[in-house]
Amino acid sequence: MPHRTGFTLVEVLVAVAILATVSATVAIVLGTGVESWRTASRLAETGHDGEAVLEQVMLAMRSACYATDGELSDDYGFQLENDGEGVKAHDTVSWTKIGNALVGEDVPWAGSPHRVRLYVDDDGPDGPGLYAAAWQLVGQPEDFDPDEDPVPVLLSDIATGLDVMMLDPGKAITPGEPYEWTDEWDNSNRIPYRVMVTLALQPNEKGGEDQALVRTTDIPLADLSWVPTDLNGDKREGDEAERTGGAGGAGETGGTGGPRRRAGPTGTGGAGETGGTGGPRRRAGPTGTGGGAGETGGIGGPRRRAGPTETGGLRISGGGFRGGE
Repeated sequence: MPHRTGFTLVEVLVAVAILATVSATVAIVLGTGVESWRTASRLAETGHDGEAVLEQVMLAMRSACYATDGELSDDYGFQLENDGEGVKAHDTVSWTKIGNALVGEDVPWAGSPHRVRLYVDDDGPDGPGLYAAAWQLVGQPEDFDPDEDPVPVLLSDIATGLDVMMLDPGKAITPGEPYEWTDEWDNSNRIPYRVMVTLALQPNEKGGEDQALVRTTDIPLADLSWVPTDLNGDKREGDEAERTGGAGGAGETGGTGGPRRRAGPTGTGGAGETGGTGGPRRRAGPTGTGGGAGETGGIGGPRRRAGPTETGGLRISGGGFRGGE
């Protein structure tokens, strides 16, 4: 009987099946790894781009300025058009600033006061995304229209939403408690002390959820809009620029012709201070619940600030990316 060599058909089919199974398993593993790497790369790229734009926005807000002529002005105030909440919001915010944040280093008037309008437009001239429009406050022709004439610049084409909230000027700050935020801003001639911005970005995969980057920042020159001063640094005469206090908190009352200053933060029932005739006012110090009475100046005498107590105190109330600074 002759000796046979080779494989039978059954053995070949079994070997092919095993090879196909191994190849499929390897392809799946490699494909999953490659897809994970791509997703991570997109996430990192999106996050990096979003962070860069948001950092410019925060820098621009910290660069907000205010006139020192002793008068409240809508030209320098913080103005907000609220349109939704969270990642779906399409707010429009406008303020006056100095510096090249959001406008770039090649703008000749970057070092002088100019106004910036920031918004998300799904039908923008360069496609959907985050846009900024800026214009100089002075030297404009008489027929200049700030709503139509400034050319919008696309800051980010991955931005899908913008939500802006301000520290509520009508709420007292309680130590250890979270801040009270508001998305309504009627003080168009003033600047908030603190702003929180949520920038929504495109999802990394189809059908996914929008990413959200959130930042908060203080505005250093906000106090100029609440306690305006003239060019000599004196408080404005005969007008109040204060923020309302917490429950039961007393403000302060100026004497005849006396300039007012902002009241300090108070809790419940804190007493303010009253100036004499013609006496300049000073800010009330923080007081506790049912705090002691403030001081009263004589005729023409200056006021002194109330001393601090244990708790609380009167709180005053009133109220992309184109180069860095």
